[in-house]
Amino acid sequence: MSDDDYIDPIFLTDQAKELNDRFYLKLNEIVKHFPNAKLNPDEQYIEDRTKTNKFVYDAMMKNMLLLQNDYFVYKNDVSRESQDLLKYINVLDSKIVELDNHTNKLNNTLKELKSSSYSAEGLFDDAQITRNELLVGNVFFFIVIAVGGFFGYKYIKSSVSSVSLSTK
Repeated sequence: MSDDDYIDPIFLTDQAKELNDRFYLKLNEIVKHFPNAKLNPDEQYIEDRTKTNKFVYDAMMKNMLLLQNDYFVYKNDVSRESQDLLKYINVLDSKIVELDNHTNKLNNTLKELKSSSYSAEGLFDDAQITRNELLVGNVFFFIVIAVGGFFGYKYIKSSVSSVSLSTK
């Protein structure tokens, strides 16, 4: 629904009041002049001597018919505006349903991410434990190699010393 097609509800309410006021004013004139138009149709009209009572009454009835046309135009405006609002509401409803579906998908994805993040945390913890175990194993291996190297060096040194002492 575009802004240039939009009819403000206040305008429609004001127009209804104005049509209603015009209707009662015209109806009062018709009621006031009806007896003279029916009893003395050929007499001169009191307010305008160039016209007869019947002529003035007929003119008032034509004005009432024109007012009836204004009522039909008003009714069409209200109907069209109601249909436009209904279409606009249907479009909004479909957008709400679409957004609701998208929100549900995003909520499901979020739940999956939460559960996968718990899995990722567990995997990270497992990887951390495995790294710590490897580090401890490597430290023990280094200590064994270092001790073995130290004892090997001592053994070789003592063997070389004993061979050099025996050759002298």
